This record gives sequence, C-alpha cells and structure tokens, in this order.
Amino acid sequence: MKRRIIKNINNFDFNKLLIDFFKTLAVYLVATCVALALNSASVLTDNIFGVYMLAVAFVSVTTESYIWGILASIGGVVGVNFFFTFPFFALNFSMA
Repeated sequence: MKRRIIKNINNFDFNKLLIDFFKTLAVYLVATCVALALNSASVLTDNIFGVYMLAVAFVSVTTESYIWGILASIGGVVGVNFFFTFPFFALNFSMA
C-alpha cells in the first residue's frame, strides 16, 4: 500500500491536472450559458437542472480522475443555487 502511494506521487503530472481543470471549467461555462439561455426563454426550471446534470456526467466521462466528477457535482449545486434560485445571484442554502 505504501509503495503504491509513493508510486502515484512520483507519477504526478501537473499538466494533466491543469487540462482536466480547464475541461471542467469549459464544460461549466457552456452549461451555464445554455441554462441562462433556457431561463431567458422561460423554460421550466427542471430542464435547467438537467443541463447541469448533463454537465456533471460529461465532466466525469472526459476527465481522468474521480475527483473532477465530485467537484463538478458540488459546482452544479452551487451554480444552480447562485443563478436560478431566489435570491438570484446570491448564495443562500437556508431557504426551503
């Protein structure tokens, strides 16, 4: 076990980490633009949530680590709360 951890540390590649970060960022930028366009077209909010769920699935498939899928799901919750729930453009997790 200790040998495997040391091997993983030695094989760390900062470029792959950076590429996966920018993939995740690009997917969420596109998902937010699509969701904002759907919101301005007065589409049901369930479809907006679906856009973010699709973005999480796409990030999970295209990146190399599980951590990006986990971070993408947390980012999806924060993004929907920030952009599409009242009060708009503010984070408020205490309202029902």
